[in-house]
Amino acid sequence: MLCRYTAAGFKGKKIYLAYTVNAMFRINDMLEDGEQIMELIDGKGDDGFRRFCKVVSIMAGCGAQARESEGFPRPEMPQEDELYYGMQPAEYMKLKREAVNAILLGYGREVIDEEEEVDLELAEMEKK
Repeated sequence: MLCRYTAAGFKGKKIYLAYTVNAMFRINDMLEDGEQIMELIDGKGDDGFRRFCKVVSIMAGCGAQARESEGFPRPEMPQEDELYYGMQPAEYMKLKREAVNAILLGYGREVIDEEEEVDLELAEMEKK
C-alpha cells in the first residue's frame, strides 16, 4: 500500500504532508508530559507556533519521500525556520487543517471535508 498524504500550499508551492511511523515517533518525542499531538498542531503563542512549524516540517519531509517513492520528482519541503519566518496567516490556517488531515490519513481514516471547519478540541476528544 502506498503512503497516504495530503497537499497544502506554502509560498505559492504545493507541499505534501504525510503522517508516517517516522513522523509519529519524531513528533511524539516533541510531546511534553501529558500533551497530545493536537495540542502541538493548535500551537498557541510563539513557542507553540515554533513547535507547529517543526511538526509541519517533519510531515513535509515524509510527504516528499512518499511522493518520490511513487515516481514523482522530489517536491520541495520547507524547513522549520522557513515556515516560522515566512508563513502567512491564511497559509497557517490551511496548514493546520491539512496537518490534521495527514494524521487522520496516517491512521487510515478519511480526510475532513475541506469546506468544513476543524475543531481541534473535538478531534482530540473523539480520539480518546
